[in-house]
Amino acid sequence: MLHDLLMGGEMSLKDRAEAAYRITRAAGSVGQEELDKIETVLYIMADKFLEPAVKKELMEVVGMTELGQLRVNRGIEQGMVLGKEEKMDIAQNLIGHK
Repeated sequence: MLHDLLMGGEMSLKDRAEAAYRITRAAGSVGQEELDKIETVLYIMADKFLEPAVKKELMEVVGMTELGQLRVNRGIEQGMVLGKEEKMDIAQNLIGHK
């Protein structure tokens, strides 16, 4: 399944990537750690081989995965930290401490 993105065929790369993600999510007999590893490889391969516009279309499918949600949460956390640091810098500049 992981190699499907590299192989030719009737399906577009986007469709193959989407199918691979859906199959991965449906694999009930595989543990979460293994699912995360498979999704990571799929994510990396899709990022490498898909065009930017196609990646945006695929985001909906990836966003539904646990790995996708973890990436979103990480981005939110990083944004919050940066926002706090910027506010602290502004406050320190206003009171003359820096």
